[in-house]
Amino acid sequence: MADRIESLWIRLRQRVWRGLGLVWLLLLVFEAAAYYGHPHPFQDRLLVAATVLVFVAVDVWFITRAVSASLEAPRIRPRSHQALAAILVMVGLSFVLVSFDGADFAAAFYFPVIGAAFAFRSWRGWSLIPLVSLAIFIAALAGGTPWYYAALYSGGMLFTGLFMVGIAALIRSNRQLQAAREEVARLAVSDERLRFARDLHDLLGHSLSVMVLKAELAHRLAGQSPELAAQQAADIERVGRQALREVREAVEGYRQPSLEQELVNAKSGLKAAGVSLTGPSLSDPLPAVLDSTLAWALREGVTNVLRHSHATAAVLRLEHAPEEAILELTDDGCAHEPGFEFKQGHGLHGLRERVEARQGHLQAGPTPDGFRLFVRLPLKQAPVAASAA
Repeated sequence: MADRIESLWIRLRQRVWRGLGLVWLLLLVFEAAAYYGHPHPFQDRLLVAATVLVFVAVDVWFITRAVSASLEAPRIRPRSHQALAAILVMVGLSFVLVSFDGADFAAAFYFPVIGAAFAFRSWRGWSLIPLVSLAIFIAALAGGTPWYYAALYSGGMLFTGLFMVGIAALIRSNRQLQAAREEVARLAVSDERLRFARDLHDLLGHSLSVMVLKAELAHRLAGQSPELAAQQAADIERVGRQALREVREAVEGYRQPSLEQELVNAKSGLKAAGVSLTGPSLSDPLPAVLDSTLAWALREGVTNVLRHSHATAAVLRLEHAPEEAILELTDDGCAHEPGFEFKQGHGLHGLRERVEARQGHLQAGPTPDGFRLFVRLPLKQAPVAASAA
């Protein structure tokens, strides 16, 4: 709907500007009417009528395309040689009309001058404006017009042409600015889609992995220990509700995970999978943006442990130095065969984008003893918040 309205608005503006350009033809009509208001030979009247008709036809073709080129439709912009030919034809026809009655048809020269201002986009084409003005000045002097009248008329022609050059440049600049705004809006939508896709993967990938593991554990415990199975079922409900809340917040764009909460989730999820986690607790609060980035890193690392490693133990290292923050998560998962080629999935790819956005460094890959995820974030220029939530 918005695209249709924009298209209608563009077409309306084109028609308005074309109409304004064609309104000036009324000036030529009035000049012709003034000419026919005086007695002239029949052959002169016939020749003037034919000249005016040809002039109007060329001007209608030329002005509409020149104006459209400066507004919304560069595809119909006349080529340089076509524009030059049209201008020369109108200049020649103007001299023909002036030869019959200079007083009545003097304004005809304004049409090619204004057309040149809109048709060309460099001084090479705009140089026609002073050349036409100079030709008019010389022709007026040759016809016996006093030099001051000739200078006044040709000077007004030159000023009008240069003024219309500025108007045409302003119109084109506004169009380019509008196109730039549309491109910025399109890129913003694209970035938001990437952000949401990345967040959705990180949110649901981790939560669903934990829920699957707890569901398997509850299934195994159902016949042996109903109480423990019920506890796992309650954990599944809690994780599911938390995931639902986080997805809603992600849609709204307000969700920022905290490292403290992810530490709790990591211990719970790994414990349910039978993986022991050794690591420190969070002592000092981090700047909000770094806290959320490290929280995403820990979530992705734990998800990889739960999904792929078949590990029995994991070690977490957190360091908060004056200039940087470090998170390292290693596990003792299955070693890979020699020659194994590690490929990052969507989760690690999205995490790398988050880390690089904070001018940080990420390393992730298999080791002889398992798998290692390492994230380093600089603390400089990071806004400090009282709470990382």
